[in-house]
Amino acid sequence: FVVITSQEEVQGKYVVCVLFIFWNLLDMVRYTYSMLSVIGISYAVLTWLSQTLWMPIYPLCVLAEAFAIYQSLPYFESFGTYSTKLPFDLSIYFPYVLK
Repeated sequence: FVVITSQEEVQGKYVVCVLFIFWNLLDMVRYTYSMLSVIGISYAVLTWLSQTLWMPIYPLCVLAEAFAIYQSLPYFESFGTYSTKLPFDLSIYFPYVLK
């Protein structure tokens, strides 16, 4: 969220939409399964989805997050967001932190 919310140019990228779709897909299945489990209702398909859907989606989320960071690097470099110059010739260059 630091990368996406701090750079308005990154918010319009397709990878951000894909990332939010992955996150929401996992949350819809997980929270629906959890809610129904608490009240004692069990569906085999929902249980299976809850236990197996995260396996392909989590690596895809990691790749989408990495790609979003990669696409945001030029904006962080040009605008200097979160980069600071500290005393005694020390500085924090945020693109290096992201890399």
